[in-house]
Parts: sequence; C-alpha cells; structure tokens
Amino acid sequence: MTLTAKQRHFVLTLSKTQRKIALKNKNLLNTFAKNSLIILWCIIICTSFSWYFTYHVAKTNYEAISEIMVLNKPADSALKDDQPQETELILELLASLAIVNDFQTIILSDVILDKVKEQLVSKYSWASKISLADLRKNIDVNIKNDTRILKISAFDTNPQHAAIMSNTVKAIFTTFAQKLTLQKLIIPIKNAEIPNTPSFPYPKRFISLSIIIGFLTGLILTMYISRRPT
Repeated sequence: MTLTAKQRHFVLTLSKTQRKIALKNKNLLNTFAKNSLIILWCIIICTSFSWYFTYHVAKTNYEAISEIMVLNKPADSALKDDQPQETELILELLASLAIVNDFQTIILSDVILDKVKEQLVSKYSWASKISLADLRKNIDVNIKNDTRILKISAFDTNPQHAAIMSNTVKAIFTTFAQKLTLQKLIIPIKNAEIPNTPSFPYPKRFISLSIIIGFLTGLILTMYISRRPT
C-alpha cells in the first residue's frame, strides 16, 4: 500500500513531534534527577555539619529545677476596717506579686549566691572550681505561669551537680527569707531531681532543622543554576 504525499508528510510530522516530546521528557527527567541530586547533597552536607556540631562541638548541658511557693499575708495595719473585702483581695494579690518579683531578684543576688558558693565548696570538692560568675551564669529563676511559684534552674555539664546546685539555692534562700521577714513565707514544693536527658543541645531539633535548611539551600541552588545563561 503506497502512501500519498499528504499522508507521508503527516507521518513524518507526527514522527518528528513524537521525537520532540520524547526528547523533552528525557530532558525533564535529566533535569529532575540533576536537581534532586543537588538537593540531596545539600541535605547531606547540612545534616553532617549539624551532627558533628551536636555530638563533637557543643557542650552538653543539663538543667535541674527545684520549686518554691511564696506565701503572702498583708499586714493588718495596711488595711482599714471600712475597706470592702474586694479591696482587701486586690491589695493582697498586688502585694503577693510584688514580693514574688522581689524574691526572684534576691535569689540571683550576690548575697545568696555567695552563701551558695560557700556551702557547695564546704561539702563538695568539685565545687572549688566554681566562681561567683559561674553561679550567676548557671543559675536562673523564673515565675511559673504568673503564679507565686518560683522555679530555680541550675545548669551544669554534670546532671548530679546541677541538681545539687538547684537544691542548695532553694535551701539557702528559704532560710534567708525566713530570717529576713521573720515569717515562714517560703514553702518548698519540689526538690530538683537528677535530669536524665540534656537540656542542650537538642539532637532531634538540630538535625530536623538542618534537613529543612539543606532542602531550601538545594532548591535555591537549582533555581539559580536553571536560570543561569548557558
């Protein structure tokens, strides 16, 4: 069966179109494979840096937390007999918030930290290397969720040392506050326990973040390469 000239032209045109589509698909697959390889390498490089930093460079730190609750009873002289109960409650709340903030500052003062250092050095040989500056750096106090509870955090590369420091600060401040106010305003509600997991670094968080950064870096790099004039 012979084909007419018009039929032969149609077949040739269809064949060329099919070859162009196949070539275009092949180029797309090659580009996709090339871009995927670039992105994969960026992810591997970023993850490797993150892994090395996490396990070989970053200093492992542990956080131990003890908690105390601050009580407050306003002085009788501060209230008048004709004041309504709502006013008394407001004054009590304001006074309690003020004293919690004051105690938070006092715990971190040199008056308390110096006593903490003395007691640690007298009981533990490892504490002889701790300076007052180290205690300022490694002790932190926060108010728990707008309550009258103070969280005393201690940080150290040794989890046992962190727990000892937090409990020592709590004990010394409790005694100090009782002598200062002549009242028992501090109630210890939680002793610091030896932490099982470090508070820094965060391996899962760091590695997950490095994967995202690697992916975005690879994506930007492939876009730059594709737009670069050949």
